[in-house]
Amino acid sequence: MERFAVGADYRSRLLALEHPACPPETLKASANAADAMVRETVAANESCPPEILRLLAGDVDEKVRGAVARNRATPYTVLQDLASDRNLLVLRRLASNPYLPKSVFLELEAAGETVLFEEMASNPGLPAYSLLWMSALKIKSIAEAILLNPRTTPVAIARLASRFKNNSRILARAARHNNCPERLLAGLAADPASTVRSSAASNPVCKQTLLFELAKDESTEVREAVAGNPKAPFSMLCMLACDSRDSVRAQVASNPATPPQMLASLTGDSNYRLRSRLAKNPGCPPGAIKPLLTEGYRTTRFRALVHPNCNAGVVESTAKEICFSQITFDPTALSDLAHHPGFPPFLRTMLYVRCG
Repeated sequence: MERFAVGADYRSRLLALEHPACPPETLKASANAADAMVRETVAANESCPPEILRLLAGDVDEKVRGAVARNRATPYTVLQDLASDRNLLVLRRLASNPYLPKSVFLELEAAGETVLFEEMASNPGLPAYSLLWMSALKIKSIAEAILLNPRTTPVAIARLASRFKNNSRILARAARHNNCPERLLAGLAADPASTVRSSAASNPVCKQTLLFELAKDESTEVREAVAGNPKAPFSMLCMLACDSRDSVRAQVASNPATPPQMLASLTGDSNYRLRSRLAKNPGCPPGAIKPLLTEGYRTTRFRALVHPNCNAGVVESTAKEICFSQITFDPTALSDLAHHPGFPPFLRTMLYVRCG
């Protein structure tokens, strides 16, 4: 980490400085760098020592101060000092920090800036009383921000949905919220706008009776949302796995709730994007991983190769089949398999002979 942080490659240097395991001494040494991007990266690292964050809070560059303001590890006293910063970017970053003291929230509220209210409204650290009075404001952007806050209450969600009943964007956010009241969610599931219905269909708290209705929706977008819902029951996923739309079947393939046997059956699907999604699903069984290792789409092969269920046995049997096939031998697929630690050593000779 220390070597990369002082290396010649600029991108590697930044990656090392933003890593949580970067040594404090290395961060301290880079805090005085002439490059503002380097200082900003140090200021954003949550492993950065408090004294360095305190130093960077007075930096001449607004983005560096903004990174300190948004850093969850920044000491309270430094956050309080940053509340008097005159730069709006710094104040916006400060308003998005969930670990702000209540006194800082109050100071930012006193500024009266709508953009700051938007940042605070979506902040899960915002005090309940502040969230309450903000929900009474008739400003669309603030209402949207409130509906992104995981702490927004069912009552506030219902009020906002009623106040902006003709705004599909706000209704969609209300339908996606985990605290959306059951009765309101049922109403939004029947909304004329497909974006609102799809938002309701993607909500994990949506009742199965509603999901069954939405699974038969004429809108592809809505059926996609049902197919991707982690709470979708087995019977519903079976139905959607046979949908005429590739995008709907692809959502079934990427859903972590899809049973292994169903995932295995999807390996023969004609759509290559679906098979690529399948290779990313953590629940994909070893039996389904094997055919994906010889997939024609190389990205899918790589995804299957790094899958946690891609074990040495699967790699060895696949490699043997490739090596001893006179008709379907694919040197590129064999070369890719050789990157896996489970690739059998005795086949490496075959790799050199047949692949050159």
